[in-house]
Amino acid sequence: MLFRSYFVSPSPGLLNRTNIAGFVADTQFSPNRGFYDAPFDLTIRCSTPGASIIYTTNGSAPSLTNGIVVAAPGPDAAPVATIAIRTTSKVRATAVKAGFEPANVDTHSYLFPADVLRQPNSIPGYPAGWSGASADYAMDQRVVTNAAYAGEMKSMLRSIPSISIVMQHDDLWSASRGIYYSPENLGDAWERPCSVEVINGDNSTLVQVEAGIRIWGTGWRPHTSSLKHALQLKFKSRYGEDRKSTRLNSS
Repeated sequence: MLFRSYFVSPSPGLLNRTNIAGFVADTQFSPNRGFYDAPFDLTIRCSTPGASIIYTTNGSAPSLTNGIVVAAPGPDAAPVATIAIRTTSKVRATAVKAGFEPANVDTHSYLFPADVLRQPNSIPGYPAGWSGASADYAMDQRVVTNAAYAGEMKSMLRSIPSISIVMQHDDLWSASRGIYYSPENLGDAWERPCSVEVINGDNSTLVQVEAGIRIWGTGWRPHTSSLKHALQLKFKSRYGEDRKSTRLNSS
């Protein structure tokens, strides 16, 4: 009887490490990331029989200990997850199976321009401000509702590529470890993992890559200098692809 197995990490000159039976297929999202004007149901599939899909909608990376699990209906069937998308949403998913190497984490952002234009200034779970100054999350309604621009605002949001950064909420906003909450802290200890998507107005994807992110700048890092801080992306192999292998993909 032929039995095939794989070793994820080589160990030359040493005892073989734990082997796996195979690799779980990548998750497939339908529809793809992009801009939408009406609610829809998102379908996530994995072609590996007996696998389970794990997904999140809060920005955190799904894993065996985090996320909503959708198991295959049987050992010979493939799993399918369905998610109702009703407003701007970020969905991250992986697929797992016992004895197999799990799929990588896929991230898809779904952007509703009409809802972006109406985003409130106060959002539950987000800081109300820093250092005595109030946070400002809303688009300026003096512009959004101005008769000269109101009819073109949604198309303007799609006129240039958009960057969607998806990450663990507390990594950005927490008072204890959030990089935006504490912008004056420097170095690797204040770099956080994230997903980066660059999406064209026609819903084609320029790039999706895992990266690191940190606050960037010098004298205006304090909240007292500016509430709007610059962000720097760090493409390193520990996140997935380094800067040499990261390429724009027009597909």
